[in-house]
Amino acid sequence: MKLQLEIMLYVVKKSWIWFVILFVLSSVAIILFKLDVNSSVLDDVEYLSIIGVPGIKNYDLKVFLIAIYQIFLLVYIIYTFYTYELKDAFASVVLRANERKWITYKIVTTLFSIIIFRVFYQLLTYYFFKDSVSFSLEYFINSILYHTLIGVLVITLLNFLNQKRMISYIILFLLMVLIFTYFNLLLVLLSVVILIILNTLLFRFKLYYKY
Repeated sequence: MKLQLEIMLYVVKKSWIWFVILFVLSSVAIILFKLDVNSSVLDDVEYLSIIGVPGIKNYDLKVFLIAIYQIFLLVYIIYTFYTYELKDAFASVVLRANERKWITYKIVTTLFSIIIFRVFYQLLTYYFFKDSVSFSLEYFINSILYHTLIGVLVITLLNFLNQKRMISYIILFLLMVLIFTYFNLLLVLLSVVILIILNTLLFRFKLYYKY
């Protein structure tokens, strides 16, 4: 577990420029909002987009792009973290690592990192918009769960794509459409648990192609 945390920290440090870009984009959005004399209250769609949940209706382009950027950043970090050992030390990992522990540690580290970053980013965002938006625990939790789900889906896709199971593609596609179209707290939690169990049970090094 300690090794996986060190790898995640290394990946984050190596990708520091992408985090700087995120904070620059967010800062620009904050400045533009503060300068807009016609805007005293930030609506729900705009606020959700800024904290990483893109709205599909009545969205403002600048904050929508911030949400999309956060998703791409998340996917990039998870992909880099997940494949780090598989790219550079595949044979060594296969020989020394227990499959179930390895995939479990990868998932736990990913989820832990997502939660820590989302809490920090959302509290920071709320601090700058506290005069224009009311704190919502529901939005706070939804943003964390939204990104947690994306993180687990990325890991699942990396595993299943390498195992070339057509049924997996179909299930994942239907699941993504269902979840992101009808975002429901219980459905998201259930999906995260199911995907974690599937990854833990189905992951095999011998079915994993080296990147």
